[in-house]
Amino acid sequence: MTQPAWRQMYNEWEKAVAPSLEQLTASDGFRDVMAVGTQISRSIMAETEKMSRQWLHMWNLPAAGDVRSLRRQIASLDNEVQSLRRSLDAANAAAANAAEEPTLAVVEPIAEAN
Repeated sequence: MTQPAWRQMYNEWEKAVAPSLEQLTASDGFRDVMAVGTQISRSIMAETEKMSRQWLHMWNLPAAGDVRSLRRQIASLDNEVQSLRRSLDAANAAAANAAEEPTLAVVEPIAEAN
């Protein structure tokens, strides 16, 4: 089956360009540029997050960090409630077992009437 014309054209273009691009991306200069670009991107994201957090707090709205903190607190409380529920269930089961155990009743002899 023959390939469409666009695919043949792409394959020819790739054969011509790929070696140069591979050589470029393997160079130390390219890695340095990418590292600097990554640092700049992180700095911009950190500054943007800081500014958005300040703006949201100015309007008394929660920021992403506030929501994360609340989620951690809720998860901690949920774990604590589950632990307490398990302890209570175990105590109730122990009390039910103790109530079901037969007890020996002391029978007083009947005094005979003379």
